[in-house]
Amino acid sequence: MGEKMCKTKQKKYVPFMDEGRQKYLRKWDLGVYETLVQIKDVKDYELMGVSLRVYPGVHAGLWTDTQLLGKALNKIVKKDDKVLDLGTGTGIHAILAAKVTENVTAIDFNEKSIKNAKENFVKNGVSEKINLIESDGFSKLQGKKFDIISINPPFRWFKPKDILDAASNDENYVFLNRFLSEAKHHLTDNGRILLVFANTADIGYLQYLFGLYRYEVKVVEEEKPDEWRIYRVFELRDMRYCKGEKSGTCR
Repeated sequence: MGEKMCKTKQKKYVPFMDEGRQKYLRKWDLGVYETLVQIKDVKDYELMGVSLRVYPGVHAGLWTDTQLLGKALNKIVKKDDKVLDLGTGTGIHAILAAKVTENVTAIDFNEKSIKNAKENFVKNGVSEKINLIESDGFSKLQGKKFDIISINPPFRWFKPKDILDAASNDENYVFLNRFLSEAKHHLTDNGRILLVFANTADIGYLQYLFGLYRYEVKVVEEEKPDEWRIYRVFELRDMRYCKGEKSGTCR
């Protein structure tokens, strides 16, 4: 990748919660999946000023987490920023970024998502501003750096039932570990990651990973849609820059 990457080996995942909470989240996760697989027809939506067409087999992404990350992007993205939307899904976050900057890259590993996002980019008049790539993570971005990386990662750690469920589940958080290990090598000196997560996931483990992979962390958006769910957008920066170990300072 043009530079030596220091990788931290993932330890065996152990949930940061009791068994009762784990059982509850398994039940919650099954409900999410059953809702998604029932979508058999093409649906059209308007969300955050974006016209979206959603096809069966693509994670619809119409809920609190999607909107909260979109809200953060609307506040933070600047005209000259280079933005990467990793796991673009329907393409909504890439579209929001492309309304501000002309340098957006969108990535997804799901072929159906790639086709769906491409149609939505055209539908919203931003296709010329977005480089759309079918890829798993950073594998096709060697040497590329971004001012902002946005991601709405799979929340739970269960084994995915199929490629659609892989948008919700990352078995033992293998992908989340890989993302946090590699992402800082794709940030500009003052770059930041915008990552949305919730307590419908193992948020204690996420916070452990922030320390393990040496990120400076700030909550930039938060929403509580009901009495028990909490969604947050975390802004992450490479701690080496924030602590002065490299040239550059955090904005």
